[in-house]
Amino acid sequence: MNPRSGAADATDPGDPGEYGPVVRGRAAGRLRERAQFVGAASHRHRRASGAVEPAQADPGMDPDVLLREFLKATADPANRHLAARQFLTQSASNAWDDAGSALLIDHVVFVETRGAERVSATMRADILGSLSDIGVFETAEGQLPDPGPIELVKTPGGWRIDRLPNGVFLDWQQFQATYKRNTLYFADPTGKTVVPDPRYVAVSDHDQLATELVSKLLSGPRPEMTHTVRNLLAPPLRLRGPVTRADGGKSGIGKGYGGARIDLEKLSTTDPHSRQLLAAQIIWTLARADIRGPYVINADGAPLATGLPKDGIPPTSPPPTRAWPTVRAPACTPWWAVHWWRWTGSGSPP
Repeated sequence: MNPRSGAADATDPGDPGEYGPVVRGRAAGRLRERAQFVGAASHRHRRASGAVEPAQADPGMDPDVLLREFLKATADPANRHLAARQFLTQSASNAWDDAGSALLIDHVVFVETRGAERVSATMRADILGSLSDIGVFETAEGQLPDPGPIELVKTPGGWRIDRLPNGVFLDWQQFQATYKRNTLYFADPTGKTVVPDPRYVAVSDHDQLATELVSKLLSGPRPEMTHTVRNLLAPPLRLRGPVTRADGGKSGIGKGYGGARIDLEKLSTTDPHSRQLLAAQIIWTLARADIRGPYVINADGAPLATGLPKDGIPPTSPPPTRAWPTVRAPACTPWWAVHWWRWTGSGSPP
């Protein structure tokens, strides 16, 4: 971690690589060996997010298969892991605490003791990393400590998990297929640069991604960056509603020339430069996620910026030098991430 900027160093073991998590040591060798297989497996049954879709809990499903499908389903965090809870009895679902960081595991083996109506299993696996509840990936290595017994019972609907350890265990292949690396941007203390904060996000509907990313900006940077960056989207600022197309439509957000409209409320920032930094955080975050402009950013029902032309900055014109910070970002970042934005209105494409 760069102590001056809060930007993650390429050599930081906790820093994800440009195209995915960096895993070192013996774990890295195992991942290289499995890469071809993972790519083939990930291609077979995909959701909109690109995830391998786990099977539904089936009455005829064998306990071992059910356990593995449960692990796949834990990659979907929506509604407190609702997809995974279908594999649990109601009492187990009520008792299961899925909060906090998830452990990423590979080479999973279940050792089972079977009876006619009940199966007891222990799980053995290699740990490859952890994923925090805010989407921060950290590498790890070693054997999974015994998490405790897992028990299945036979119900009228087939085998179900009736007891399991708290926490979430993410199958590595499913993580690779389901989660995508995105980057949040926060301002540095000088207000002259924005600093990347990589996160992993699982969103099955692309039209929900912009809302998820802006929500993460509102929640702030990862803990180790809290004192090295500024967040112009800090509380009490909040989203008034989901991010939409620039014209208010709910589908095709950031696609083609549809753009994105962000409506904020409870804005306390008044000076123009801080408002421009706020916009820079949003626009760089969305642009790097391939959510394209034009961008309409309103606060408390009015355009975010004041003192600008009523029709906004023309999309083909570079903004004034004083209006934009330089950005610590890869050279391949698309030019329109900075140059093509509007405070209000949709405008014509360049």
